[in-house]
Amino acid sequence: MPASPARCLRPRSLVTEHGAEREVGVVVCATGHAAPDGPRACLGMAAPGFPNSVYMPCGPNTNVGSTSVICTREPRARHAVKAMRHMRHRDRTYVAVRPSAPAAFAAKVERWMVGTARTTRCSNYFRAPNGRTR
Repeated sequence: MPASPARCLRPRSLVTEHGAEREVGVVVCATGHAAPDGPRACLGMAAPGFPNSVYMPCGPNTNVGSTSVICTREPRARHAVKAMRHMRHRDRTYVAVRPSAPAAFAAKVERWMVGTARTTRCSNYFRAPNGRTR
């Protein structure tokens, strides 16, 4: 049977538009991605307004495209653990990113990228339409 769009999800299955019911363990919604121009996060993983920082493992300016994703995610996990230890040792209930931190980090990334393929006239995912490095 040819593929058809999903009509609904049930606790352990997906029902297609054609009425076929398929048992599923995981459903992934992947319709493509066009990263917006504006997101910023301190160190690419923590944003102001989110106490305890939510710690995005794959936030703005984190997709390097030249090494293993594991090499970039493990340091972020260690940073999150350090922040939690900091809270525990100082008897705090949250940590928060200063509002100025993401813009400062984005500016630093822009300086680091000067002269690289990410900032030349080459069109690629890492360059937003407004010219910023993602």
